[in-house]
Amino acid sequence: MLYLDHNATSPPRPEAIEESLRAARDFFANPSSQHAPGRKARAFLEECRERVAARLGVHATEIVFTSGGTESNRLAIEGALGSRGGDGPPPLALAFDLEHPSVLEPLCRLRDEGRIRLESIRSSSGGDFLAGELVDALKRGPRLVTIQHANSETGVIQRLMDARAAIERAVHPSFESPIFHADMAQSLGRVRCRPAELGPDLVTFSAHKLGGPRGTGALWARRGVPFASILRGGPQERGLRAGTEDLPAIAGFAKALEIASTELEGAADPDARGIDLGTLLGDLLARRVEGASLNGDRSRVLPNTVNVSFEGVSADLLVIELDRRGVAVSTGSACASGSREPSRVLRAMHLPETRVRSAIRLSTGWTTTRKDVEEAVEVVRSAVETLRAAERSLSRSGGERVA
Repeated sequence: MLYLDHNATSPPRPEAIEESLRAARDFFANPSSQHAPGRKARAFLEECRERVAARLGVHATEIVFTSGGTESNRLAIEGALGSRGGDGPPPLALAFDLEHPSVLEPLCRLRDEGRIRLESIRSSSGGDFLAGELVDALKRGPRLVTIQHANSETGVIQRLMDARAAIERAVHPSFESPIFHADMAQSLGRVRCRPAELGPDLVTFSAHKLGGPRGTGALWARRGVPFASILRGGPQERGLRAGTEDLPAIAGFAKALEIASTELEGAADPDARGIDLGTLLGDLLARRVEGASLNGDRSRVLPNTVNVSFEGVSADLLVIELDRRGVAVSTGSACASGSREPSRVLRAMHLPETRVRSAIRLSTGWTTTRKDVEEAVEVVRSAVETLRAAERSLSRSGGERVA
């Protein structure tokens, strides 16, 4: 099968699997235990933390290991919103319209419980946040601003440094500076991710998007940022995230990040840079498949991600047909794929409904080759033509299509 769904999860890298197995075998003890095996495990845990921090250009003490992107997002959101007390109205949170469900759902729950006020920053048709709306909303003194780094469906990369500059200009003597959070789960290992340089205070990472183990990730919390723990218990992770650390998974995360970063820096064989093949894939689909429209601003998009609509074709049917032909793609975020509704992200970008309902996402990764891309384009072209022919035949016979 041609696997083009790396944004949902990337196949685990063999080196990461081996590192996880080594950690499980050689560092099996609880890192919080005081005996020699525990101290050995603790030393290896901190070594992994240093390795992850080095690749991100941050201090190791700022890395909090979690169970993945969803937990990191919730930890960031509730930790930031719960970090400041005082009387008065519930704190205000600003969220970009195109955020991942793991960001929007906890925010909506807090709003529905009356614990926060929530405002959305709308998107342009290209998938960018509207800077004017952000500037205007900042005047109302938010406690939290959350803007994803790269969208999981379109791959569009947001201008985080511009958002930080707007936040700094908007700081009013009557308000405390808002905490700035960014979800970088999709961008890690695909573009340069140096959170301290880009402007956020809290940043979410996930291991399985770059070939690491599922069920592990990290939150970067800039030193000095007010933050309240929401998962209390033991003293693990500086008291910010209780629970015995999953050392084998963390070790696999560190190894996968090291390999992905090396590839990104160009030290690897160019033919192995599957993350760069999304640009070629999008170009070929646009040229070779009639009625194909690429979604999102292609000038600022992850190099592995293609969101494309095919005129007159149901996305659901196309995904099924491609699966039957041995090509794995999706209609959008895996966390929302159980819904029968078309993409909320593309609708928020104000695209025509026919384009929204015909959109699929293809995402390359470390296993993808140029040959895979060439072959996939031909399979997609044939599948689209087959479905269009079936639709025309059905229309001529007066039948009713079931999508």
